[in-house]
Amino acid sequence: MNVDGPADAPPAPANEPFISGPPPLLSVTNALIGINVAVFVAMGLFAGAGWLTAGDLTPFIHYGANNAAATTDGQWWRLLTSMFLHYGLLHLALNMWALYQAGYVLERFQGRALYLLTYMASGIGGGFLSMLWHGDKMWSAGASGAIFGVYGALLGYMLRERRAFPQAVIARMIRSTVMFAGYNLVYGAVRTGIDNGAHVGGLAAGLALGWLTAPPRDAASCARDGARRIALGLGFVALMIVAGVATAPRFDYSVQEELAWNRVIKDLGDREHSIIEKQNTALRTWEQTHGGAEALTAVISGQAVPFYTDLDSKLAAIDLKPGGGIDRQRRMLREFTRLRLEGYRHLLAAVAFNSAQELNAYVGFEARASAAIRGLGQKP
Repeated sequence: MNVDGPADAPPAPANEPFISGPPPLLSVTNALIGINVAVFVAMGLFAGAGWLTAGDLTPFIHYGANNAAATTDGQWWRLLTSMFLHYGLLHLALNMWALYQAGYVLERFQGRALYLLTYMASGIGGGFLSMLWHGDKMWSAGASGAIFGVYGALLGYMLRERRAFPQAVIARMIRSTVMFAGYNLVYGAVRTGIDNGAHVGGLAAGLALGWLTAPPRDAASCARDGARRIALGLGFVALMIVAGVATAPRFDYSVQEELAWNRVIKDLGDREHSIIEKQNTALRTWEQTHGGAEALTAVISGQAVPFYTDLDSKLAAIDLKPGGGIDRQRRMLREFTRLRLEGYRHLLAAVAFNSAQELNAYVGFEARASAAIRGLGQKP
C-alpha cells in the first residue's frame, strides 16, 4: 500500500511573465484531484472498500490494483486504474495534498497537455518498477507514483533551466523537492506495506520527462516549441512502455484462477478440522474399547466422506489453465481427496469386520494422503 508523508511543496517563482495557467477551477490538477476523490467515494459506496482502512483487498483486486501476476496476465489496464485507487482516507488525503502542493506549479511550467502526460507516464513508470520490485507479492494502489513524477519533473526542469531562475528560487525548489522525495523514500524503506518501487519509478520517469521537455524561457519560443516537446515526451513514454512490458516478470498462474480457487477452499481448514476431530475421537474409542463402532461409522459415512466427495466435485468444476500453478495445486488436493476417500473405504471395512488388515490399509492411505499435499498452499 502506498502511504505518503506530508509534502513540502516548492513554490512558484515570482514575476515570471511566461508562467500563465488556467484558473484553478479549470486546471488539470483540480480535475485529477476530483477524479481520485470520486473513485474513492464510488469504491466505498458500491464496491465495499473500506473508508478509513482497506481491511479487505478483494474490491481493489477486482477493480484495478497493480500486481505483476494480474497485470502481465493481459490486464495491463491495471497500470492506469491503480493510480486512482486508495487504501483509506488518510492514504487519499496525503496523496491529494502532495499533488495540490506541487501540481499547479508544474502545470504552469509545462502546460496542460504535457503536464497530464507527465503525470500519467510517471504513474505508469511507477507501476512497471513496482512489478519488478515486488513481483506478485504486493497489490499496489495509489497516486503516489504519479505524484513522485510531478516532483521529479520539477527537479528535472530546475536542473536543466537553473541559469534562467534566481539562485534563491532554484535552491529553495530543489531543496524542497529533494526533501519530499527523500523523506517519503526513507519512510517507505522503514515501514512495511509501502510501495517504494512505485515511488522510485515515478520519480525517475518524471525527472526524465522534466529534463527532456523543459520549455524555453520566453513565452513566444515556448508557444512555438510546444508540439516538439509533447512529441519528445510521447517518444520517451513509448520507449518506457516497451521496456516495461518486455522486462515485467511473468507468472505461471492467473489471479482470476487464484480467486476462484480461494472461493472453493475458503474455510476449508476449519470445516475439515471439526470433522477430523470427531473422527479421531470416535476412532480412538473404537480402537481402545472395540465399542462405538456405530458412532465412528456415522462420522465417516455421514460427514467425512460427503465432505471430501463434495470438495472433489468443486475442485473439478474450477476452470483452470492446464499445467498452470493453480492447476498443479488442484491436482495435489484432488489426489489427497482420492487417497483419503480410499482410506475411508478401508476404515469402514475395518470397523465392519473388525479387521486389522483393513485398518493397516487405512493407515497406509492416510500416510500417502499426507505426502500428497506437501507444498500445498505455497505460492505457485
